[in-house]
Amino acid sequence: MRINVVNVGDGACTVLRHQSETMVMDCGSWHSSDGKDPAMLLRATLGAVASMPSTVVVTHFDLDHWLGLKAFADASPSGSEHVRLIHPRLPSLVRPVQASLLAYQTLHFTAPERSSLDLFQAWESKSAVLSRTSACAGNIFTAVGTRWKVLWPPRELEARVSNAFARVAKEAEDLAKEYEPLRRALDWANNSPFFMDDDEEQANDLLDEFNPVVDEDVALPGDYDLFDSYAVDGFADAPDGLRERLQKNRRDVQRINNELSLVVEEVHGRFLNLGDIQKWGLNELIRRRAMQECYDTILAPHHGTQAPGVRTASDFPWSRLVIAQNGAGHHPRLRKELSAHTHKLISTADSGSVTIRGRYHCPTAYCSCRHP
Repeated sequence: MRINVVNVGDGACTVLRHQSETMVMDCGSWHSSDGKDPAMLLRATLGAVASMPSTVVVTHFDLDHWLGLKAFADASPSGSEHVRLIHPRLPSLVRPVQASLLAYQTLHFTAPERSSLDLFQAWESKSAVLSRTSACAGNIFTAVGTRWKVLWPPRELEARVSNAFARVAKEAEDLAKEYEPLRRALDWANNSPFFMDDDEEQANDLLDEFNPVVDEDVALPGDYDLFDSYAVDGFADAPDGLRERLQKNRRDVQRINNELSLVVEEVHGRFLNLGDIQKWGLNELIRRRAMQECYDTILAPHHGTQAPGVRTASDFPWSRLVIAQNGAGHHPRLRKELSAHTHKLISTADSGSVTIRGRYHCPTAYCSCRHP
């Protein structure tokens, strides 16, 4: 298997290939408001005449992870390929948060409309068949000659955590009563095809038997407002007090979207993609002991800006490489602690695109795993 971690700046794009099969995980960047620049880099990595990838994984629906995929499909000729698009299946009690994110996207990106539904429509128009699969912890799929296991998000969350996240969705509903554009967008999102029931048997469903253990307050970590990175005027027509509440709720929705992004591993330990998972989600994933003891390559959580807490750091997996996909925006917040359990921490802001070839070798003599 060959892996290309494409330098798109502040965003994400990874290409995995085995023989004639290709899988793409995410594509987008802060620095491209229409997604065309990362799409061009993806096309250059695949090759000018390469066919569409057979599997596309969207770890979560932030613009710096999917907008380049839409632009790539828009610029590609129609093909005869069957494309499978895999994205997160959120726990049922917090799915209203996903509707809120879709509403905020639709509310702000209307010229042209740029909600995540456009991603599905773009790929559907260029594929012979597009299969959408929403995945959660325990699902397994096959791609690029090997098996992949979804480790996160969980099928359901402990009630205390669900309630904390559900409060954010309730705040969006309350704000929609005061701000008519949000009400229209939220009504549309709740009835959109995005939330049509999907086939529970689409993947090999192995139920997660772990119970979350939450021994500290559930808090939404501070972070940037991604919409501001795309020069979006946030609720300019709303009164100041309401505008501030709308902006705060939008940021909270984005953070939950990050916390529940897909985390996917290659089952033999060659590769782990931690998506945009943040502090709470990363620590919870470690507590559940869902990850293997070691991997060849790990894509760092949230562009390298997140690291495990003091109580969980010792259980973070070993690796040969940890790669932080980042640019000028994320690089100053790169967590050097990520180097503690790896032979090498690489930032694409410093090293550019990274290519990984060859067979897997256990990265450390201290690991007790059974990998060859």
